[in-house]
Formats: sequence, structure tokens, C-alpha cells
Amino acid sequence: MKTKCFTNARRIAFPLFILAFFISFVSCKKELDATKSDNNNQEKSVSSAFKDIHFNPNFSKNLYKETPGVAINKNNDVIQVYHDAVSGGLFYNAGTMNDNGQISWNNKDGIKYESKWNAGGPTVAINDNKVIVEMNYLNLNDAHHSNTAMNYRIGHLSEDNKTINFGQCYQFDASFISKVALNNDNTVVVTYQNSPDKLWYRVGVVDPNSNSISWGTAYQYSDNGNISSVAINNNNQVVEAHWKHNPNGKWNISGTLWTTIGTLNPDTKTINWNESTFLKDGYGPDVTLLDNGYLILLHKNDDIVTDLWSMVGEIRGDKIFWFRQKNKFGIGMRPRISANDKNFIIGYDDTEIEVINDSPVIYKIKIRSGQIY
Repeated sequence: MKTKCFTNARRIAFPLFILAFFISFVSCKKELDATKSDNNNQEKSVSSAFKDIHFNPNFSKNLYKETPGVAINKNNDVIQVYHDAVSGGLFYNAGTMNDNGQISWNNKDGIKYESKWNAGGPTVAINDNKVIVEMNYLNLNDAHHSNTAMNYRIGHLSEDNKTINFGQCYQFDASFISKVALNNDNTVVVTYQNSPDKLWYRVGVVDPNSNSISWGTAYQYSDNGNISSVAINNNNQVVEAHWKHNPNGKWNISGTLWTTIGTLNPDTKTINWNESTFLKDGYGPDVTLLDNGYLILLHKNDDIVTDLWSMVGEIRGDKIFWFRQKNKFGIGMRPRISANDKNFIIGYDDTEIEVINDSPVIYKIKIRSGQIY
């Protein structure tokens, strides 16, 4: 009797199990379809506001140069600064970009503005008033920037975009600066490191009449980062990107990339930072930020492979929404980018093998440009 009751119960339970499974499957399918629908709607909303960078096929290449810095403003005034690997010293070139993102340079061979042979790693920014901030380091005794001094100077681009009138050179208390950022209020921001893994920032205000900067207090904002880059816009938004090496301490591996959003307070010369966010594996980031909240980030895959990649995103609240996360644009090292709302300029050390007169050219830089739409 017990066996018969158990058999009948099992006969009843099995169809109930099938029915429950079917109901669960239908419910999950509806949720999945709803999720797909939401994703499709999100993709449609994203695509309607989608921004991407489109490279011009033409580019300029400068032989025997290295470590370029680039800048552009909304007037499409463009500047490049670089180190001469043969004669030493730092040079600049100025020009104009047209609406198609093509650059006309005014000084083919560049103009020397720093004659010290051990000056290197220049970075530059320009605002819409043609005010310029340039920073560089003096390598005192080694190739790893462990003993360096930072310098900065203020400049003014001439009305014909051909020359820069630089003021006095000042020393800055930092060991290595990757990027300087400037907005139309003449507020300047730098991120830098004074010791391994310690990242600092400093905010200042440029006085274009005296060609000087009134600096605020230096603040540490990370105790685990290297190779930082910073960008600001005219709405006091700030975005920072930096690289962290892997825990075993080796430098010749990819490590990880991190981004941080902040709000600039020019009155107190401080930045209110959000938490840093992991982005992806990679090395050597550089970032630029537009007034509409869009940003472009460049990076390498790692410290050895020299493929260069770009990413495009937008600040939404306290997060960055990335539209496109992988777009290879070159082979090189130390990429630098600057952009306005329509155009961009990129400079980097070109590592593609090139032989001239039976000799390989080790040092050369490539300048690329294009449009944002």
C-alpha cells in the first residue's frame, strides 16, 4: 500500500515539476527579453549621442625628435613641443587646424625655446585666449627620472599663430610631471609624483600679465599609482588617469589603468575627487576632456608591446560611460592628446622601424589629427 501511494505521488509530482519548470522558463525568458529591450533602447540612446574620433589619413613625422607634447584650443590653434634627440634642447611648432582636422604648421624645423641639453618630457596646454603653459623636466643624472627638477613657463601665442612669446622659467617642486591642463579662467592643474607610487596634484591660477602662476597647496590623492595624466574643462570638471604596476613590482608588464573624476574649486585651489575606478589592463595613459563632458583616453597595451589604442567616453554623474573601448591607431610610445569639441591632435614617439641611408632611425615622432563626431 505504501509502495502504491508513493508511486501515485511520484506520478503526480513529476507533471507538477514539469509545469513549474515551464512557468519558470517563461518568466526568465520574459525577463531576458525585457533586458534585451532595455539594452537595445540604451544602445539607441547611446548611438544618438555617440562620439568617436576619426583620423585623417595624412600625418606629419619628425625625425630625430622625441617625447612630443600637443595642445589645441577652440580656435583650432595647435602647438607641438618636443625634445631634439641630436642637438638637445626643446623646440616648439605652432600652426592652425582646419575644419577637416588637417594641420598647417608654420615652422617646419621648429623653434628652440630651451637650450639645456638635459631638458626633456615637455607638456603643453593652451586656452582660447592664446595663453600657454609649458612644463618640462631637467634630468640631473640618470635615465629613470629618479633625480629630476621640474620647470614651467607661461607663453602667449602670436595672432598669426607663428611664434610663442615665453616668459621667465620657474622651478616647480616635483620630480616628474606627465601632463598640464589649463582652462579659459586661466586655472591650471598638474598631477605628478614625488616618489614611487605616490601621486599628487596642485592647482594654480595663471597671471598672464606677469607670466607667473599663483600655486595652491600640493595634495596627495593616491598612494598607489604612476604615470598620471589630468584634464579639465571650462565647467570645472576634472578627469585623471593613471597606471598601477602589478603587485610583483615588475615594470615590463601591463599593469592596470585607473580613472578618477573630480570637481575643481578654483577659489580654494582644490579638487574634490571621487573614488578611483579600475578601467582595464594597460600602460601609459593620457586623457583629454571636452566642455560637453566627453573624454578621449589613449594608452598602450603594456610596457613592451607598442600598440596604441584610443577610448571614447562621457562623464555621467560620478561615473564614466565608455562608448568605444578599443580602437588601434598606431605603433609607438608615450601618446599625448588634446582636443576641442570638433577636432583633436595626437603626438607620440613612433617606434615603427625606418631605415635612412642604411641606418635605422631610432628617434622620431608622429603627429596625427582628425575630427570628433
